[in-house]
Amino acid sequence: MDEDISRRPAAAGEPQVASGREYSPFQPPDDIAVATTSQAPDTDVEQGQSPGEAGQGADPLGELQPPTPGGERNRVLGGIRELVETIILALIFFFALRAVVQNFRVEGSSMFPSFADGQYVLVNKAVYTHINPRALPNWVPLGGSAGPVRYLFHPPERGDVIVFHPPPPNDPHRDFIKRVMGVPGDTIDIRQGHVYVNSAELSESYIRQPTLPINVRFAHAVLGPGEYFVLGDNRGNSSDSRAWGPVTADEIVGRTWLVYWPFSALKVAPNHFEAAPAPAPTTP
Repeated sequence: MDEDISRRPAAAGEPQVASGREYSPFQPPDDIAVATTSQAPDTDVEQGQSPGEAGQGADPLGELQPPTPGGERNRVLGGIRELVETIILALIFFFALRAVVQNFRVEGSSMFPSFADGQYVLVNKAVYTHINPRALPNWVPLGGSAGPVRYLFHPPERGDVIVFHPPPPNDPHRDFIKRVMGVPGDTIDIRQGHVYVNSAELSESYIRQPTLPINVRFAHAVLGPGEYFVLGDNRGNSSDSRAWGPVTADEIVGRTWLVYWPFSALKVAPNHFEAAPAPAPTTP
């Protein structure tokens, strides 16, 4: 913290002492040097400059000159300019951060016990950044090709908890939070209360109820390019891919990163990697 960190003048009529004797303030003693008119006063003068030139424009009494109207206006304009620059920089920083990280509030209990109702989470929106070559103009390298989607870091992985725009018949303006269970090329089967990926049962130590089918149409699903099968951790109270099918990569907002509120629940988001055998190669 910065903290704010003078000889008492003699009272009126009180004698002053110099060289051990009293003297009158009106009569200088003989042991005090008094400047004569032939002596020049102490001034800060540069070499080659006369005292008169150095003192031009200065107040002989040492008093401050009142500010000119033009100088006051310049100070006001300078302050306004600095304020505008600060606001612009703050907005640039805000939108740049918003493009990478966004906060969401969990509503409902579909992800319990991993996420509770009312918790606030930060979502990493940059981790799944990808480029679709078909959406690029032909003059861009790889543009216009029919190649696969290129990810800057990595695509969604099995076990990631993601936030996404749900497909119909859900409200596309109300984002969902679920866990990825199947990635492109996987074959998903839901039977006997368990999830099977490529004929292997997932361990899923974080769930507490059996996984039962909701829509028979999606009890067995083969995921195509850019498709992801998502489920809630609270399998008895979750509307997910069992009801309305897989989610496409373009609908995914990002990967959950941090639970930051309430402060007592502060933790890294529980993204659990789920190992599964690779899908069987398809015959051409």
